[in-house]
Amino acid sequence: MGNFNLSDKSKNIFLLITSSLLSLILLEFGVRIFFPQDKKVTWIEMHETGFVMNQKEGQALHEFGPRTVHYTFTNERTRGELLKLIDSTDVNIITIGDSFTFGLLLEQEDTFVSHLQNWADTSISTKIKFHNAAIGGAGIADWPLWLEEYGKTIQPSKVIYFLNNQDVVRGLSKNLFVISDTTNFELRPSQRWKPRAFFQYLNQKNWYRFVQEKSELANIFVKILWRYVYFEDVTNGFSEVESKVIIPKKNQFNIYSDYSLILSIALLDKLKDWCITNNCDLIVANTGFFEPKNTDLHTLRFHEYLKKSSEDEYIDLYPCVAEFVQLDFKKIQIQNDNHPNEIGSKIIFECLKDRLRPMFSNKLLQ
Repeated sequence: MGNFNLSDKSKNIFLLITSSLLSLILLEFGVRIFFPQDKKVTWIEMHETGFVMNQKEGQALHEFGPRTVHYTFTNERTRGELLKLIDSTDVNIITIGDSFTFGLLLEQEDTFVSHLQNWADTSISTKIKFHNAAIGGAGIADWPLWLEEYGKTIQPSKVIYFLNNQDVVRGLSKNLFVISDTTNFELRPSQRWKPRAFFQYLNQKNWYRFVQEKSELANIFVKILWRYVYFEDVTNGFSEVESKVIIPKKNQFNIYSDYSLILSIALLDKLKDWCITNNCDLIVANTGFFEPKNTDLHTLRFHEYLKKSSEDEYIDLYPCVAEFVQLDFKKIQIQNDNHPNEIGSKIIFECLKDRLRPMFSNKLLQ
């Protein structure tokens, strides 16, 4: 003991660090050989109130088989290059939706929102800027909160909400709003997932993002953290006894209940109210990927309601997209994935542009 000096301690610390690094390197090689991973840098974040949002500025890597995409984000948490200060003479249009609208696994120029931008630049005299605010995993309940937090900065003339085939079931599962009175459609804010502060802090660190981009072992670790650690379920699995927040009754999750439809209508009204308050118009469309067999039943019922509703024009792209592909949607989906490929994105745009043209006349944009 008397001969154990600082030099011995330093050697032991050095050996410990060296052996740990070698172990990690060996594990990394083992993962790459036996359990290869597609690397992905986390770009989706969660607001403290529970809604999802894209990262602020910067890039994020996403690999999927042979595909490698770098997403770029703006100061407004939209997809695209950093923007200059928004020109008050521009017509700003926010597009909201999930990963289909975001353009998951597509380069920015191949997203249907970018096709809309190119079309507007060449075909419409008024200067229009499309802001792609879509977020993977977003549902109908995320958007009233997102717009309230970030939409005002963009000062939109229009908001186009692209409904997709899982939006309503996500609205239920995230519990961001609860209908407390189904007669008066009274919405009350609530929550399901609460992000842990440490991981919100960690996601902002460049070294953490660098490790995700370079290490396949780290990607396994991050997936485990996202699934089990990053967020607290404040409903305790929608337990009527243990939930810390208000939740729907158990039978209201049933597809035979009208609750999800009432909730969706109320959330749509909340989007309309935001637009009225902020002097913009709300347009509701869908992505065209509404095959009944691949659409959540809660969302399908809301989709059918919108088609029959006489209050608002609903741009249903499903018939057009289905006709293009002769009901074989696999032809326009990314291989081993269900998202639109480059052709699918272009078809969505082709089906959409003529429906939007009358809404983008100079008279309507004044």
